[in-house]
This record gives sequence, structure tokens and C-alpha cells, in this order.
Amino acid sequence: MVGQTTSNVATGEAALIRECSGLYASFAFESLSSVLLSIMFMYLVLLILCKHRLNNPGLAVLKMIRKWFVENFVDFWDTLKNWQRMASIPLEGRFAFCRKLNMSICGFSALVSLLAVTRWLHVGNVNGFRYLGYALTCPLMQSELIILIAPIVPCFKLNVIFTAFVTFSTMIAGYAGSLMSGGLWTGSVTDFVHSWAMVDLEPTTKFWVVSPCFIGLGFLTFVQIPWLAFLYTCRGGTRHCAPGTQISELPRSFRRLLLYVAVTWLSFPVFWLLSSEGLSIVSDTKWNGFAFAVSNIISKSGFTLHLLSMVRWHKRQWGRRTSVEDVNMSACAADEAWFITLLKPFDGQEVEIIFDADAEASRSVAHRGANGVSPAKTGWASIDQEYRRFLESAGVGEVDFYKAEAMSRVSMRMQYLQNSRKGSQIAIDSGSSTNEGSDSMISFPLPETVSATDQPSTVNFESMVAHEDENWTADELYHRNI
Repeated sequence: MVGQTTSNVATGEAALIRECSGLYASFAFESLSSVLLSIMFMYLVLLILCKHRLNNPGLAVLKMIRKWFVENFVDFWDTLKNWQRMASIPLEGRFAFCRKLNMSICGFSALVSLLAVTRWLHVGNVNGFRYLGYALTCPLMQSELIILIAPIVPCFKLNVIFTAFVTFSTMIAGYAGSLMSGGLWTGSVTDFVHSWAMVDLEPTTKFWVVSPCFIGLGFLTFVQIPWLAFLYTCRGGTRHCAPGTQISELPRSFRRLLLYVAVTWLSFPVFWLLSSEGLSIVSDTKWNGFAFAVSNIISKSGFTLHLLSMVRWHKRQWGRRTSVEDVNMSACAADEAWFITLLKPFDGQEVEIIFDADAEASRSVAHRGANGVSPAKTGWASIDQEYRRFLESAGVGEVDFYKAEAMSRVSMRMQYLQNSRKGSQIAIDSGSSTNEGSDSMISFPLPETVSATDQPSTVNFESMVAHEDENWTADELYHRNI
């Protein structure tokens, strides 16, 4: 009896989820209220943590989020605008382009998957965020397949535009069909197979709405992908080199990537037909969302990992670890992604902060101006005159000062303060810097070669300690022009 009841419930779930679609607004508003409640309490936690050190913490967080989104969108758009040049770009550049696109694809997929929890686009109890993710990411994935072998693709620009349009239309048609209830036909499939007459099949409106989806997917799987494989094979694969060079212009294992995309993408219409959005063959709706999620993970993650594997192989063949898509971290350490710095302590690495005098001075001016205070002198000029004379008497100039390690600046400041308390007179002459043992002498390591064009030195703030006599913390010492 229990088993029969469970079966009846599972059978009725496909119809029940359609009948309850009228509750969409109730679910959406309940989710919205929960999100607003969560934001409110997070704001209160922020107020407690900031301890009045921020004027408008909530507004600051919103500006930070907006800045992050704008910068990433601009970066994505600037990358996307270069797609027309890919036919004349070397393989390294095409790898870099695809890397940027993959990062955007995975990031957007993560965002819409998270927003799907709110059920804000569950019109008709159909996960609209799922199809939004498909419509905006799948055309990019199909375009990447063309871009990877762009130099050998005839009518490259037209091919990219047409393929992206077909892919986008396929996803939109699938979403439109999912919003409609009922089956795809009311007639007999057996009679239709024997006669091939549409009268015997009696297709419904849903059938005609979703037909472009299956036609588009058939084109991508059985026409477009085999065409790319044919072009790749005819040109010799990785043996195809740029004119006058021995560098391969085509990626390795490209046919394997095409096969992977074709197989994984075919799983989506299969799951759709089985689900409550299609023919309701699998009436237990709890498994529908799980099946689509697993297919999405396998498809996109496998696509990205395969591309990364291709890049690694080519780097080994090129005989170097870096390429045009890499960043020289030693020269651009200040541009390191914020989350890498955040995760380093948990990865067993030491956190290093780059001290840039100009950037620090700019932040100081901006902060004072935002609070209605006239901007003060910045950089070397902001150090009080007596302290600056003390430094210069020891042969320490502006560049030397900012190139020194943070702990050296702490010791330097402490020595100056001790001399000041003792009433010591600091001799300002050229010979004073050579008197060993003098209290005014500053002993700290300086770089062997210092120039104004050198990169700012690395400051390890964990090495800065509080001074016992003055009872100042390292942070206070830093902000006192150490």
C-alpha cells in the first residue's frame, strides 16, 4: 500500500508542478523577503565590525561590488571585441582569448546557478535562470570551437555569427517549449513511422514551438562539429604550422574536444524529453533538476579542463612555461588578484603587500578630500622637517627611504624618537654619516642599486612590531610616515 501511494505521488508530480505554477509570485516574494532579511543582518554585522572607522560602510560595499562588476564586464567586453581578429592571431593569442571567455562562461554560470535558488525566474515552475545561462554561455562555447582553428576556417566571421545565432535560438526555443504544458503529439508514433504523415502524429503547438531547438541542435552536432573536424584533419592537425615557422597553428586533441562537446550536448535533449518539461516520462520531478545540473557540470567543466590540458601541452612544446596569456608576477605583483592574496595564508604561503608611495599618497589625498579636509602634502614632502633632516644626515634620500624594508623604517623612526627625547643634537654635515657608533646613525639594509624607476619594495607587515617605550602598534607607526 505504501509503495502504491509513493508511485501515485511520483506519477502526479509532473502534473502537480504545472498546476502549482500559479504560486510563482508567492514563492518569488518569499524568496525576496529572505534575501532582504539576510542583507539587513549582514549590514548590521558590518556596522559592528567596522567600529565607526567607515563613514558609510553599506554604501562602500555597494560601490566595491559595482566597481568589481563594471571592471569585469569591461574586461570581458574588451576581450570579446577582438573576436574578428582571431583568424590572424597566433595560437597563443587564441588560447588567451578562449581562456578569457571560459572564465566569463564559468563565472556567469556560477552566478545564475546561485540566483536560481531564489526562484525569481521560475515562471510556470520552470527554472528560467537555467535557460538564461544556456542562452548566454552556449553560443560562446560553440564560437570558441571555431576560434581555436580560425586561420583555416573559410568565411570565419560569417561562420561565428551564424553558429552563435543558431545556438542562441536553440536555447530560446527550448525554454519556450518548456513553458508549455502537455505532450508533443496526440497521435500514434507507430503509425507515423510507417506512413511518415504528420496527420498520423497529430503534433501539438508545443511540438512546433520546440522544433527549432531540435533542428538547431541537430545542425550543431551533425553538421557544424563534423565540418570543423574535417577542416582540422585536412590541414594536418598539429602538423599545420604558420608560414616560415615551425610553430603549430592548430591545437592538439581538437577532434577529441569536438567529440566531447557533441556527446555531452546530446544528453540535454534526452533529459528534456524524459523530464516533466518534455514528455514527462520520468514523472519524479526531483530527479529532473539534478539530471540537468550533472549534465551542465560535465559539459562545461569538461570543456574548460580539456582546453587547459591543450594549453599545457603546447607550452611544453614551445619550451617555456609562460606565454602571452600569462602575467609576469615578479613584475606585476601589485596586480595580483585579491582572492589569491586572501587565500595565500590558508595555502601555507606568506602574504606580501606591495608598498607604493605614490599610491599611498593618492589614497591619503582622496581620503582627506572626501572628508572635507584640504589635501595635505604627500610622499616625502609630508614627513616632518626634523625627521627628514635626520634621514638626510645619514645619507638616506626619498628613494632609499621607500625602498627600505618596513622593519628598517620602524627602527629608523624609533631611533629618531629616542634621540629627540634625549635632546640629542643631530649634526647635519657630510662627515656625520661616517661616524660609527653615533646615536644618530641609521643602520638598515638598502638595495645595492636604487633608481626612481625601480619597482616598490615588498613590505612584510607581519615583521612590524610595537615599540615598548612608545606603545605604538605597527599600523600606527606605518600611518605616522614611517
